[in-house]
Amino acid sequence: MQHPYYPNPDKFIPNAASVNAWLKTRKNNSANKPGIFETVDYNRDRNWSIASILIELAAFYFTFQGAYYTYKTNGNFNLVIVALVVVVLFVIFDVFGIMLHGQDKPKKTLNKSLYLVTSNPNEKLSIYNSLKETTWKEFIGFLLLSISAMMKIFALWFFLQVSNVQTLVIFTILYILVIYIHSAHTVYWWPARQLKKSISKQSAKFEEHLSHNLPTNPANTIDGQNHYSFSFQSQCNLDQKEILGSSEGRVKVINNGNGSYSLNVIGLLWDENIVSLAGQWDNEYVSDLINACITVQLLQNNVIVNGTIPNNLPNQ
Repeated sequence: MQHPYYPNPDKFIPNAASVNAWLKTRKNNSANKPGIFETVDYNRDRNWSIASILIELAAFYFTFQGAYYTYKTNGNFNLVIVALVVVVLFVIFDVFGIMLHGQDKPKKTLNKSLYLVTSNPNEKLSIYNSLKETTWKEFIGFLLLSISAMMKIFALWFFLQVSNVQTLVIFTILYILVIYIHSAHTVYWWPARQLKKSISKQSAKFEEHLSHNLPTNPANTIDGQNHYSFSFQSQCNLDQKEILGSSEGRVKVINNGNGSYSLNVIGLLWDENIVSLAGQWDNEYVSDLINACITVQLLQNNVIVNGTIPNNLPNQ
């Protein structure tokens, strides 16, 4: 999932559910720009996740193979039923473990950015402490993934007792590795994959209607509510009247003079747009610009920052 994330970002916007889902994907987590509207390391997370799926398929195979051989040996069909139940259970635990472990990521994603721009010291301390904590959903999710791994290991050693011990040990280690993969990679890759498909589907439908002069879905159509203007101060001595953060001109900073600037955004403010603007700013005062950008991103997620509400611009 690479920038640009969808065409015509000055006309099209993902629906609210997609905007929220975007908060679950992996961000760069840099100290001065943690990331909101971006997805990084998608290919790495995908590759690790595919590796975990292959290991899971091996777990299915070995469990059923062992149960079948046992059944052929002593005619005990109950072991086949047990194997089926075990497989169904560790699949359920994996799915719910991944879902729960990533459930609180949207809030943490927003809090990482809010921590940088909030001016209230008590609120800042509260956010700092919350970011250090493991939520109960993250804990339960990790616990379910661990239980799933233990069930796979139990099934492996129970049904394949006659197998080479080295093989059993290797796959025991791999099943433990799957806990890490699911909690550190699948939890990011799966939401990113679903988001990519959802945005592509919405965008294709929007483009189709646009090309045939048909009404577009209001949830995907940029209007005055998606035009933002945010004023901020900076000692940066900008020579230009304005600088652009996107090729189509939907993201720009206007120089009002005397250290006063306006950040104007149509649609979502991608992190890539922030990088583009920051590259044109005086490095000594770039934090002023980045904090303004982060504030707008938070406001676009309905987070009130220091009591600030953005001014909506008329359609342009």
